Amino acid sequence: MHGWFQKLFKSKASLSSEKVSSVTSSPSQTVSSPGAACCQRQSLLNSAARWTRPYDVFVCHSHELSDTEEAERLVSCLEAPPHNLRCFLSHRDSCPGAAIPSELCQAVQNSHIKVLIITEHFLKDEWCTYVMHQALADGPMSNRMIPLVRNLLHSDFPPELRVYSYTDLNRNTEHCYTMVTRTVLQYLKDLVRNESDFSSKNSVP
Repeated sequence: MHGWFQKLFKSKASLSSEKVSSVTSSPSQTVSSPGAACCQRQSLLNSAARWTRPYDVFVCHSHELSDTEEAERLVSCLEAPPHNLRCFLSHRDSCPGAAIPSELCQAVQNSHIKVLIITEHFLKDEWCTYVMHQALADGPMSNRMIPLVRNLLHSDFPPELRVYSYTDLNRNTEHCYTMVTRTVLQYLKDLVRNESDFSSKNSVP
């Protein structure tokens, strides 16, 4: 009888030590997850598929001062660490002396995602209209164009953009910037995955 109690006690002690071990090991797993996410993000940003185009984001805006400042705030957010996205702003990145139509057309084609800051001034700017049409031609009905809207009713949108989901800058500007960042990263993630799937299907056995 005494031996039976000893075996029972040892069995309970063993179970208790296993529980303590599992509890103490969980924090280390939690700590490692941010590191894993960081490695995954770096792998995404360094992928060959991303570098097929010189820019991640083309930001189109009117030359009105308030729209230019909005575009610069957005780009500052996108280009900041840890994402360090590559953005094109026409007034900052265009080559002096280059023909405006060809410069804008090339920049659109060289960018994965096109962000349009749509305001009343955007609607009156002929170069914004030109870029919008170039963006539509480069990726029609795709998730590669993101309209950001300020102080406009949906009925005032350009007819070509009324079928697209948009983000309202009047509600929460910082949230809009975060959503743009997430959309760009998700697009790049899908791009890398599709390239990987294509490579695996076409690899020589």
